[in-house]
Amino acid sequence: MHIEISYRDLSKSDALNEHISGSVEQHLSRYDTRITRVEVHVGDINGHKPGENDKRCMMEARPKGLPPVVTEAYAGDIYNAVRDAATKLERVLERRFARHA
Repeated sequence: MHIEISYRDLSKSDALNEHISGSVEQHLSRYDTRITRVEVHVGDINGHKPGENDKRCMMEARPKGLPPVVTEAYAGDIYNAVRDAATKLERVLERRFARHA
């Protein structure tokens, strides 16, 4: 499973990259052979202005032989948004793979 990370209006950091990769691997490792790629897009939706729940994480998984699956989450902290999006993606993939088993 290949993980691609893109940033919008957020500074890149090794700590955030590790958190994103770790969250994706933790939640989706059991589907490793069934997913070709996971794209993760993180950003601050209102730029430099402060706001509540203004951090966004969108994850798109590409299962082999099935249409892509997309989830997103918003939070006041980007780490929480990443964790929430990964949790949602795990649940969606679980249902999708159960239907196509």
